[in-house]
Amino acid sequence: MDNHGNFKFSIVTPVFNGETVIGDLMHSIVSQDYLDWELIIQDGKSNDKTLEIINSFSDHRIKVLSEEDEGMYDALNKGISRTSGNFIIHLNCDEQLMEGALRKIVDEINSKPQYDVYCFGVLIIDKNREPRVFRSAYPQISLFIKLYNFDILTAGIVYRKDIFKKLVFDTEYKTVSDALFFIELLKYFEIFYSKKYISLFLIEGKNLSLASKAVVERVRIKKTVFLSWLTYFLFYIPRKIYKIYNNCHIYKGPRNTIELFYEGEKVKKNFRHISYRLNWDRF
Repeated sequence: MDNHGNFKFSIVTPVFNGETVIGDLMHSIVSQDYLDWELIIQDGKSNDKTLEIINSFSDHRIKVLSEEDEGMYDALNKGISRTSGNFIIHLNCDEQLMEGALRKIVDEINSKPQYDVYCFGVLIIDKNREPRVFRSAYPQISLFIKLYNFDILTAGIVYRKDIFKKLVFDTEYKTVSDALFFIELLKYFEIFYSKKYISLFLIEGKNLSLASKAVVERVRIKKTVFLSWLTYFLFYIPRKIYKIYNNCHIYKGPRNTIELFYEGEKVKKNFRHISYRLNWDRF
């Protein structure tokens, strides 16, 4: 297919010992029907078969650098500095693009060219590639990010390259720097939240947000708003209502096939979703 929109996507993947997942990530990218992309793999000196698998893909658009780093965000900053595209996508090695994702992104950018950042939904899958959780993108509020968690998965965020002339990921934080980065985005840039889904996240992969270090770092972020138990509870219910209003819950559905979400546009607004369960048989 012909490309349209004059957009080149730079997909940046930091990886260390990702032999069980890196192949699926790379296959999801090389099989895209939108052709103007590059994959920048920043490897942290893996000592398993990661590099062997990477080198089995013979595509000139794949660029690999293996060197020691100071963690994922250091590797991410290094990878971004090597990109040549005008749009950046950060995919970890346990994430994948859905079929036709890049073309879907192009269509969205063409229809709404005034934005700097485009946020999409992400489908969380298990090791059998069955969808388990559906994370839709919705408007973020800086205070809610500080008091709670960053609710958008980074695999669903597309950035204009020019953003990184102003901002980089803070390498002092090892697990939650993406939350701090998005808080800064909210200050300076226009963000669009799409109802479409573009990416897959493997639930069995390493999730930094669940690590013990992440708990410590989130407490550190909370202290920036002078967190007290009263502050926390005052905003707890408004945040829940806000998420319900935006129809952005974590959906746990039955074991449907992923093909159900290639369209990725069906949304059902109903207060019964407060239970965080969705019966897809109703669609």
